[in-house]
Amino acid sequence: MENNIPQEAKSAGEATKTDSHKRSASYPALTPLEAFNFASKVNNKFSKEQVSRKEIGHALGIHDLSISREVAAAAAYGFFDKTFVKGEKEYKYNITELFIDVFRYENEKQRRIALITAFGKPKLWQELISKFDGVSIPEELYNTLVKHHGITEAASKEVADIFIRSGKEVGVINDNRVLSYKVTLNATSKTQYAEIIEETPNTGNGSQNQLTPVKVENNDYNFTSTEIKVPIHLTKNKMAYMAYPADINNKDIKLLEHAIKGILLRLELEKEEEETNAPSV
Repeated sequence: MENNIPQEAKSAGEATKTDSHKRSASYPALTPLEAFNFASKVNNKFSKEQVSRKEIGHALGIHDLSISREVAAAAAYGFFDKTFVKGEKEYKYNITELFIDVFRYENEKQRRIALITAFGKPKLWQELISKFDGVSIPEELYNTLVKHHGITEAASKEVADIFIRSGKEVGVINDNRVLSYKVTLNATSKTQYAEIIEETPNTGNGSQNQLTPVKVENNDYNFTSTEIKVPIHLTKNKMAYMAYPADINNKDIKLLEHAIKGILLRLELEKEEEETNAPSV
């Protein structure tokens, strides 16, 4: 029976046994964005065609054994569908709709949801999310991986690092190593992404100020992947656009309140200064 299993099932990251050696349990060797970038190269060559790893390697001009980790990671995150056809010697792969949601996203919300969803697909990552969601991930995560998840000691620190980097990359792990997978996914799903309305001055035709919609592009603002963006309607048809971190807390809100009071104070002082400097009638 062993001879009927495709050779790539025994590649890096797959759990297998030999007489003298036990491989680590399966884990993605790349972060979601790293896996997505590799899948993009494959998409450029094959689009939605079903191809083998050897065909991918040939198209990219490299040996297929050198991309076993990349192919396995892209499949683990759901960017590739992996199929074994009876009688074939290799698995076949093709681009998924999840990949398309990231590759041709129609708005930032769709892209973020797709990346968070991809992060939650690998079996090992699912186990860690179930264990640590809502709490701080311990610095000794590598020991947990060895004791409870079948990861070898030699691979444990690498796997722990990939998991932390992956979570930060998609915005579900903050700088304090707190994992907020479900909360971030739910908050992103409920967030309304809208256009910013910018008030433009009168063009001289005697009419009131006109409102011109300006579509927000990612490059226009230095928002990070961990921020939630909310449009705020102001007076006289003006709009503001507020961004706040997904893991905002009560202390952060108090600081925002103080900042708003500071803005109000500045406006009051500027108004007093204008009135003081205004010429007397």
